[in-house]
Amino acid sequence: MVYNIYRISHKDFCEVNYIGSTDDLDRRKIHHKSVCLNENNGQYNLKLYQFIRNNNIDFDELDFTVLKQTKMNQPQRLEQWYINKFNSKDNGLNTYNAYLSPKQKQEYYNQNKEKRQKQMKEYNKLTWTCIICNKTLTKCHKSHHIRTIKHQNNVI
Repeated sequence: MVYNIYRISHKDFCEVNYIGSTDDLDRRKIHHKSVCLNENNGQYNLKLYQFIRNNNIDFDELDFTVLKQTKMNQPQRLEQWYINKFNSKDNGLNTYNAYLSPKQKQEYYNQNKEKRQKQMKEYNKLTWTCIICNKTLTKCHKSHHIRTIKHQNNVI
């Protein structure tokens, strides 16, 4: 499979870039446009889409440039190389790194362990009510409940 490492830029903001990778650039363009315009999408507030909306940029005026094509198993490594080259995470429109080495992942894990544990504790307090069984559970038990025989029998 051939992957495209691409850059999104705009003629009026040539120093501001977004770097991405895809095996289908046309499909990816459609996806970017859809996310940018859909307030209900979880990625709606990423830097790239906020920048486009805040600067009233017509999506069709964006320049999608293929920087490199690769057959690599992990195109994210090459994508990360370009993110670093264009400094597009710190001074551009990339919100996340495309690739972290195992060492970097471990460092991130160690640095954010307490924060993640706190988030999990808060998540585990959230409740969900099954409208089929009329039973209130914590969200972390939702997927298990849906697979139970009792729930399945109530569905039928």
